[in-house]
Amino acid sequence: MIALVYIFATLLTVSFVGTLAPLVGLVIGFFVHIIVLLTKISNTLNEISNKE
Repeated sequence: MIALVYIFATLLTVSFVGTLAPLVGLVIGFFVHIIVLLTKISNTLNEISNKE
């Protein structure tokens, strides 16, 4: 899923940014990756705390 976000962000920025699209796609994908990971970590920690 995260790889699709990187690819989609890169393809979307091609029309707006041009040759710098891969860099912009990486930056957008990086932030989405961080948000997804933080959400998963938060959910996991909630599950662990609820078990005890």
